[in-house]
Amino acid sequence: MSDKPMPQDYIRLSMEKRVKVQLEGRVLEGVLHAYDEHYNIIIGDVTESLMGLDKNGMQVAVNQRQIDMLFVRGDRIVSIATL
Repeated sequence: MSDKPMPQDYIRLSMEKRVKVQLEGRVLEGVLHAYDEHYNIIIGDVTESLMGLDKNGMQVAVNQRQIDMLFVRGDRIVSIATL
């Protein structure tokens, strides 16, 4: 009998890979360097995109910036995906 994959397994397999982290109002793309049991993460070489709505109601990036290293609290994360 095989064990069901857990969220920790996905995060562990994403270590040192480029990830897209969705937060409320912004999107981060960078390399996942570390995480803990609360899903706090440290990502490097980050592109942060602040999101807004266009006149059609679609999400668009309204501002972008580069950040060398960033700590993100786990309770702020909506989703994480590998790129």
